[in-house]
Amino acid sequence: MRFLPPALVHRLEQLNLALIFFAASAFPFSVAATNAALGGALAIGLISGQLISGSRLLWRQHRHLCLALLAYFTLVVFGLIWSHDRAWGLHIVSRQWYWLLIPLVAIALAKQQHRRIFMLLLSTGLAAHLIFCLGQFLELIDFAKDGSSASDPTGHIGHIGFGFVYGFWAAWLLHWGYLQSTGKRYSAWLLAIFAIMMVFLAEGRSGYIIAAFLPLFVIWKLLRIRTPLKILIAATVFALLLAVLALGPAQERIQWTIQSMQSMQQGNFKHAEQRWSLWFTAVKVWQSHPFSGVGTGGYPSSVAAVKAAYPELALTSITPAHPHNMYLLALSRWGPLGVLLLLSLL
Repeated sequence: MRFLPPALVHRLEQLNLALIFFAASAFPFSVAATNAALGGALAIGLISGQLISGSRLLWRQHRHLCLALLAYFTLVVFGLIWSHDRAWGLHIVSRQWYWLLIPLVAIALAKQQHRRIFMLLLSTGLAAHLIFCLGQFLELIDFAKDGSSASDPTGHIGHIGFGFVYGFWAAWLLHWGYLQSTGKRYSAWLLAIFAIMMVFLAEGRSGYIIAAFLPLFVIWKLLRIRTPLKILIAATVFALLLAVLALGPAQERIQWTIQSMQSMQQGNFKHAEQRWSLWFTAVKVWQSHPFSGVGTGGYPSSVAAVKAAYPELALTSITPAHPHNMYLLALSRWGPLGVLLLLSLL
């Protein structure tokens, strides 16, 4: 900012970098501490002008991401106009602040040295948390919170986000290791394999898809060999993943998923997992307004009508705030356009 002394701006930028580094270190063990640090960094970024500088940087270097963000923000705000519950919609709008961290982190980590420190701290925290989860699985550590337990060893991250986080990290480790010398390369790859194995010990089955697809995608992109050999290697890796699913703890969860699908085909909601009822509800909410959706914040208030029409649904007495699926949530809120904008943003 021009009205601030350059020395003060520099101090603020250093403080911001320290908060981002702290967030990277704390993330695997405390989401609350991470959010507090990133919220403080965002406030400082507004004062120091880093947020504006980061937005300009993104606009120059990542134009498509900026356009997707702007389109998504516009839909979130304008979705209040036809929302069934604008008060809850305003609450949802207020929670979109974390998207502003993208330009802030981009400018704070513009230097390669800062990016290296950030990834070192993040990777150290994720590796330490992975060892914690292994201790939890072996019942050496007594820890149970947010669905995490010895039978679902996801530590402080929880089973919903565990596969997503470690699937992305494993893919990054494969790519980073490919660029390193022999010793670092194999250490990174072994750590990636360890992360993928731990994902398949957890209950988050959507994480199985991330942990299987992203590493395969990275391997496919990095292998500079002929396509037939690429296919052979990819098929081998995929067969190993299937073996893990068939022989490991994930086998029972996959079978339960298949049984739930069969129950749903027969219209038997009570013998299917609750998420099938949640997804069915989201589709019915969308079908009530197939073009526009029920607006930003309109989902919870629209669920009551579906529950009344389908009392056999396996829903709790509490009205669910979301359908446990981001794509169905976007569809029910804003119709097909919402799903397209979410996909473009991702």
